[in-house]
Amino acid sequence: MIKILSIGCAILVALIAILLIVAAMQPADFRVERSATIAASPEVLFAQVNDHKKFQIWNPWAMYGENQFVGKIFSLFMDCEKMVGPEFEKGLADLKKIVATKPTN
Repeated sequence: MIKILSIGCAILVALIAILLIVAAMQPADFRVERSATIAASPEVLFAQVNDHKKFQIWNPWAMYGENQFVGKIFSLFMDCEKMVGPEFEKGLADLKKIVATKPTN
């Protein structure tokens, strides 16, 4: 019985060590971004992206920074690109709608 527990513990320790090694090899930085081509005059578009109060209406959030060790472990199980990418796309679509309704000068 003790031999089985010892083998089980050794396997668990080995799995945790592998997880930590793989996590340590993950990139130090992360960035999730999207871009879009928007048919609007530069003035109308600039008015939206330059005003921080308006920025909150169409931009869900930004996601970038240094990937700490816990974040590296998290990235082994969750894909931030898949989690927040669709929200960025929605924000850009909202921006397109907003500037499409603004008159161009």
